[in-house]
Amino acid sequence: MKCSECGAENPKGNLFCEDCGAKLSKTPKSIISIKFAAISVLILLALGAGLYFFIYVLPIRQGKSAIEKFTGKQNLKLAYYGRKPYIAGKMLRFSYKKNNKTVDYYVDSKSKEVVRMDNWSSQAYQVKISKDKAKTIAEKYVDKHFSQFNQKDLKLTEKKLVDSGGNTEKYYTFTWMKVDGGSGALMPVGVNITINPLTGAVISFLSFNKKTTVSTDPKIGKDEAIDIAKTKARKRKISAPNLKSATLAVSTVPPDDPNGKQALLWQIVLEDKSSKDGVAVGAFVYVDDETGKVVKLDPFM
Repeated sequence: MKCSECGAENPKGNLFCEDCGAKLSKTPKSIISIKFAAISVLILLALGAGLYFFIYVLPIRQGKSAIEKFTGKQNLKLAYYGRKPYIAGKMLRFSYKKNNKTVDYYVDSKSKEVVRMDNWSSQAYQVKISKDKAKTIAEKYVDKHFSQFNQKDLKLTEKKLVDSGGNTEKYYTFTWMKVDGGSGALMPVGVNITINPLTGAVISFLSFNKKTTVSTDPKIGKDEAIDIAKTKARKRKISAPNLKSATLAVSTVPPDDPNGKQALLWQIVLEDKSSKDGVAVGAFVYVDDETGKVVKLDPFM
């Protein structure tokens, strides 16, 4: 038996080397090293395969399962486009294409539920169904696909036909949101749906259900927020003296940024009519209720 330390040959059965006294091993160090390296490689490969499965394969399977449950259809041929930022976190984007039809689905990476649907093939340039009928269609769809819809504090905050006139795309839009019982602030829980006014088909569905982490008790009043917004608009030389709406809402800074810090904002819409062609001009102004500062101003015309 050869000593792995000094290389001396020893009689078979010796426990220690007769030359250097080192303990004799039945397996040479080189073989042990090879075995250790092989085991390490296998462990790394197993870890890599596991990570790939949990990070990529499993979410895709869960996402497709969620879409099949959402649509009630099995074995849909869906293309996966990765993770996308969303107002309530990350979501997985899938696309379904058949003939000239394209529908995008977005699955929340945590809840594994479909939170958004865009039917890019459903467009209308005429209005044939009434707003009430469109609302009934929207209610049935939302009731089926949004678990928060049955809550008593979820109220209809938007109900209108978007129509710019002429040969432009038209659609009904409906929004239900949770409203704070004390301040009346809009909470980050709700759903928006758009309906094709010609066929009654659902064009888009968007739900959000985010935990509120800030106080909903306003520190500045509505009138003060409006004055701040008008002052800022005048400094930007925006002709919009008329108040269209003022809403208190839990949002983010910057507004609608999925990675922004949650904050209570006054959302002020100022509007006027252009003296030239009657086109509405104005601005969306967002005032931070905590600081009284304008965090965003978006002119429109």
